[in-house]
Amino acid sequence: GGMYLDTAGLPDAKGQEIRDALAKYVSVVVEVEWPIQRTGKTPNEGWKPLRDLATAIATIHPDTQGEAVIEAELLKTWNELYNARSARLSAVQGHIPDVIWAIVFFGAAITTGYTYFFGYEHFGMHLAMTATLAATLALIIVMIIALDWPFRGEISVSPDPFIMTQQSWAEAPIGKH
Repeated sequence: GGMYLDTAGLPDAKGQEIRDALAKYVSVVVEVEWPIQRTGKTPNEGWKPLRDLATAIATIHPDTQGEAVIEAELLKTWNELYNARSARLSAVQGHIPDVIWAIVFFGAAITTGYTYFFGYEHFGMHLAMTATLAATLALIIVMIIALDWPFRGEISVSPDPFIMTQQSWAEAPIGKH
């Protein structure tokens, strides 16, 4: 969104080229890539519009000091966007390794079993305490599973920030003469 607004200080044609490249990238992310991410696959469709955006920024050829500052800021922000994209795509594939799951389940078993080392006068009370602890551990494991795949399921990252950014551009007077 900031990149879009920064283009206001550029000549109309160059600013429009960058705004169009930004709009194309966001559109591809929302409409093409997000549904692919929801299946657990890593999308590649956004790389070309992102490279096109980099080309549009790198070919500004500033005529004034102000345009040079804008170009530098756009390149800095583009690098941040690139890094954020890489992190997002890594999160699509990145999940908890099997060895960690083994440790989690083994730790849960040890913790639940540990309750049997405590003396108890009433078996019902001991059973309730053990069941409560086991249920708590089970809920934690369910939460880990839900968060393990950040783009799938009910608890998932949505494309809403991209969509809100698109909507904010429609309200911006930039390039609308």
